[in-house]
Amino acid sequence: MWSLFYRLLGKVITFNEKILIYNPSFLIFFLKITPPALLHILSELRMLQVYYQAKNEVPAYKNFLKENNVTDTIKNFNDFTRIAPIQTKENYIYKYSITDRCREGNFPYGGNIDESAGSSGKATMWVRSTKEEELLQRLINFAMHYTFKAFSKNNIIVLNCWSTGPWATGIKFSMLAQRSTVVKSIGTDKRNAVDTITTLGDKFEYVIGGYPPFVKEILDYGEEIGVDWKKYKLNIVTGGEGFSEGWRNYIKDRINGSYGEVFSAYGASDIDIGIGFETNFTIKLRQLADKDKEFSELLFGKYTPTFVGVYNPLVYLIEQKGEELLFSTANPDIWAPKIRYNLKDAGKIYKFQDLKKIIQSSKFRNKLNFDDVLKLPIIIIYGRSDGTVSLDGANIYPYDIQDAIYRSKHAKYFDSFFLETDYTSDKSMIFKVSIELTEGKHKNDFNQLDYEEIQTTIRETLLKKNKDYRESWQNNPDSLEPRIVLLNKSEGIFLQNSSKLKKVYMIKK
Repeated sequence: MWSLFYRLLGKVITFNEKILIYNPSFLIFFLKITPPALLHILSELRMLQVYYQAKNEVPAYKNFLKENNVTDTIKNFNDFTRIAPIQTKENYIYKYSITDRCREGNFPYGGNIDESAGSSGKATMWVRSTKEEELLQRLINFAMHYTFKAFSKNNIIVLNCWSTGPWATGIKFSMLAQRSTVVKSIGTDKRNAVDTITTLGDKFEYVIGGYPPFVKEILDYGEEIGVDWKKYKLNIVTGGEGFSEGWRNYIKDRINGSYGEVFSAYGASDIDIGIGFETNFTIKLRQLADKDKEFSELLFGKYTPTFVGVYNPLVYLIEQKGEELLFSTANPDIWAPKIRYNLKDAGKIYKFQDLKKIIQSSKFRNKLNFDDVLKLPIIIIYGRSDGTVSLDGANIYPYDIQDAIYRSKHAKYFDSFFLETDYTSDKSMIFKVSIELTEGKHKNDFNQLDYEEIQTTIRETLLKKNKDYRESWQNNPDSLEPRIVLLNKSEGIFLQNSSKLKKVYMIKK
């Protein structure tokens, strides 16, 4: 009975949603005036439809429930969060075949197979149906229009510089974004990206999409051959990994012509490429937190986020469990549903009304305007929950270091970095930061004062931004002092990054 009830209710919600997302301008208006609580109620009801659909139609999920001894009937959302078991790659994805994780145990009649980059292990394949892709295309249209007014301009050119091939972002982004803008799929070819812009000229507005380190490589190469980026209208959209406010400011300074916006999108191949996206409102949140330690700790706690954005609760239901987030695909068109899936991303979720209440009851109440914004829930990402280095009780994320090194006066010559713990001859732990230099720059070009400037910048940034580090520093400054190692391009530990889609930033010992 409950299965039929939520299926019928879900169809009504889906019908109205498809009407809303057909016109991005109308959807923007709807999301500005709709009470946020209504969206969450609809999201929870829709999630129950997806749960029963998976329970009845997906062989792997049927067995998964049985193996977790789930026999109780789920009547409401409280039951769902209490009874539905948590999925991981280990207990669900790797345990069941790709077809058994699909509805009716088969691939859809039409769709595609994506592949994750395998940056944390063996690459994994994911199945999507054409109906899923149609919804995602509408969501990308919405994001492009909201961010760049894509439907009211005819001079926007998107340069897709994500890796092409089976990877989820590259081909899919080109395929979907071309419905709202003109797209050129370039892949990771910095020469082609620069040549495209200089050939087409400065009458167009460009959106460069790519991984943050590769975006920097494009700008570096352009400057090497004499391109003045400030004469062009450039915007940046990154994905695949987050970035710090220090990195955003560094990139904006280099492209700061009449445009020069830098946005981030959050996604995961396991779920989808477009889970969350930044808005001017969420960027303002990060910028205020970047300048004010008290405001940062009020909203984000003791860690500095790598992403703060909004997400559509009618498509993704996200729960916060401890310091980790659980993702559910709250869309009945999903062919291989994920239900309470743990990506191992550490983060935080705010309902819009809760965030507003916290800020307006604090001394920061006049810092933000809540009127003309999308009333969507806020997703905050700190990084992978297992992606930290622990130093004397201080947890440091790679993005803490990224934020620091791009505040150095030598940032232009930095390409990547490794964060690791090491040990001295007497077995004392030390904090080591290895920095890879750009092509054409040699470690012998740096003197002792340069090393000290980099070391001081990293230390002072961590003391300001990371509460763990600040407290541990007071007790044990010797272990917490960053030891700087400069290496040439692709030298030593950085050689492995030349063959990876995503750079590796951390070594644990």
